[in-house]
Amino acid sequence: MHTGAGKIDREIFLDLTMFPVEDPVDKDQIVVALVNDITEKKRQELESTKTRNRSCKRARSAK
Repeated sequence: MHTGAGKIDREIFLDLTMFPVEDPVDKDQIVVALVNDITEKKRQELESTKTRNRSCKRARSAK
């Protein structure tokens, strides 16, 4: 998210799914977009990966 000063306050992660749908009245094809905020899930995954990597590095350096 950007502030007026040009700094980034935090990252957000979005999951975007788009699919075509036929309008039942006009028979026109429209596109429906579903957007989910997956920021918390992604942060947990990244933290888990960091922790796992630290554990592997410690195990290798202990040999």
